[in-house]
Amino acid sequence: VQRMSCPTACRNTLEAEESALAMQVPSPVSSIIDNDAIAKYNALRSFIIRHLRVEEQMKQAWRVLVRLDRGQTNNDDSEKGALRRLHVIRSEVGSSCSALSQYIKLTLQASWQAFVKVLPLDSSSYFGGLQQLYEMHHSNLDQVLTSFFLSDCNPG
Repeated sequence: VQRMSCPTACRNTLEAEESALAMQVPSPVSSIIDNDAIAKYNALRSFIIRHLRVEEQMKQAWRVLVRLDRGQTNNDDSEKGALRRLHVIRSEVGSSCSALSQYIKLTLQASWQAFVKVLPLDSSSYFGGLQQLYEMHHSNLDQVLTSFFLSDCNPG
């Protein structure tokens, strides 16, 4: 298994982030997942990819700092202090990244559960047809975009 270096991995992530999700949705699904929905999915995808890129960079920073710790041979207090401060900063940013990861995961899970909960899955429930499903789907996407502070990405 070949490991990519961080610059290569970051460059690949940037390319993936910048390339919009382009797909042809077959009928009748295209009645629900239209261009507006795809634009919303692209905004969510871009947000998550940027977050994953930051997480990867934090892992790389940890590896570099550990290497610096191991390679430190002199007893210069200023270098030790600077390295200690870098560890603290990396740790604080890493904690924030972990908290955001958890928030993303929980928000997406809750959104899906809420969406499925309102779907009439039995024949006894009234269902208003494709228009109602379309509105429920877009409402759910809008709620997720707002949860991730991406409501300005909402094309509709």
